[in-house]
Amino acid sequence: MKLNPRTFVTLSAFCFSILMAPVTIAIAAPVKITTPTGELAQGWLFGARHGSRCWLAVPSHVFRGMNAISILFTDRRGISGDAGPVLPVSANSDALAATGGETDLAFAPVSTGWSTSSCVSGLGLNTFSYAAVLQSAPTLKITDMLAASARLFDVEVTHVTLDRTSGRLIGVWPVDPVKGQYMKAGLSGAVATVRRSTGAQPFAMVLAVDTRRSIVRALRFDAIRNAFSSIERSWRQNEHVARVAAHGIDYEIAHIKVLMLPDEQRDAGSAVVKQPGGCWRLAAPGGSQTADITIETTSDFERIMELRVTTAPGCEPSADIFYLEERPTDGDQWTYIGPCRVRTPMEQDDLPACTINRSGKRQFRLRIPTGGGVVAISQIEIR
Repeated sequence: MKLNPRTFVTLSAFCFSILMAPVTIAIAAPVKITTPTGELAQGWLFGARHGSRCWLAVPSHVFRGMNAISILFTDRRGISGDAGPVLPVSANSDALAATGGETDLAFAPVSTGWSTSSCVSGLGLNTFSYAAVLQSAPTLKITDMLAASARLFDVEVTHVTLDRTSGRLIGVWPVDPVKGQYMKAGLSGAVATVRRSTGAQPFAMVLAVDTRRSIVRALRFDAIRNAFSSIERSWRQNEHVARVAAHGIDYEIAHIKVLMLPDEQRDAGSAVVKQPGGCWRLAAPGGSQTADITIETTSDFERIMELRVTTAPGCEPSADIFYLEERPTDGDQWTYIGPCRVRTPMEQDDLPACTINRSGKRQFRLRIPTGGGVVAISQIEIR
């Protein structure tokens, strides 16, 4: 829908952090990107809400036809980093729905030397704030990172797409017609920011430039943020699956009911059972027939299929059996799973694991009979 020129919303005060002191410039985070083929592009560096990883938001057409497993970027301070692989929203149905069907967007996890303390910028205003911001006729700025000195120029809204994308796509052009010369190829990925009390916030990312009319097509950052939520969740799940395949499911020792032997320490024993090849010698506390170890998984993404306890060569006297119980969290009743054999070096390939078949975060209690003496285990492994 075209807007009447008198009602154009001015998108001008794109305050870019280069002009600010170091303490405040961390809010705005445009970056220059080098593609695998050596071409230059632009994007936005931001920190994810979950975990400590930094990410890039970029137009996906910049990498079309490339094997973009790894890309280089440089921030406003001249500090460089690596990111990848490039994850297009077109490969994720939920992310694509969040953009209203707009496919020209991708994200890339930053891989080396960066954490959220290095990329404190986010993904802009919430969806409900956009209408209010447009009605207030804000001044925004575009920052062109590919210009010789990070060129800034003011733009205004020419139209808003009010179809199935619900206004997520907007068109902008320069406030000063002379600056129309800045609307050229290479501007894709540049970000239009709005001045708020918290500093410069990203408002829309340039996706395409109409050089003849000096107009750019841009995607609002609330759509970018919603698309990223789906991309990040999928990425975290895939990363988790790969980690489990290589190292098993991570867990923590929640509680032990074990008689500490003079040459054993709780911390040492807890660390030993998470790695192969160690040895933890256990005895039951007074009046008990079993040494009890309670462990808990740490991720909501778990699909827990089996648990196994093994002893390494020379770790003696090997425990023979343990009784396994499970529950969702503290305070819930324990559910008995059954007796399970401890695997010795000769049995590790022949003995079936203790079947679990549970999902999400869980607690497991292993009750190891000691026969009134000492028994040893090497590793507790969950898969």
